[in-house]
Amino acid sequence: SDSPDSAAPETEDARSAITSGGTWTVSYAPEPDPLPGNEEFSLDISVEDDAGLASGTSILLTADMPEHGHGMNQAPVVSGSDGSFRVDGMLFHMTGDWRLIVDVTGDAGTESAEMWVKCCG
Repeated sequence: SDSPDSAAPETEDARSAITSGGTWTVSYAPEPDPLPGNEEFSLDISVEDDAGLASGTSILLTADMPEHGHGMNQAPVVSGSDGSFRVDGMLFHMTGDWRLIVDVTGDAGTESAEMWVKCCG
């Protein structure tokens, strides 16, 4: 059988994901935590490569509820650069499973990471 040390542990809470091309690892931390229902919150997003925080990167973040076929009612505002970002004005107006989609652009092009967030309470 495989030893547990042979592979990276899978993250249970899905607060990080590897981008589609394998170039970056995207992680988030919500504020406040746990998330409030139908109230604004912020996300601190980090984008890392093998060397640490990925300089020269920018992100675009969207969120939707695929089961319900809708996104957020307002557009969040992204600030920051070089792998360290702040996203303000996030609002999950409905309880359930939301999908965070983070598009990262850098020297390698644009790749996407998806993480699932359960809202709220």
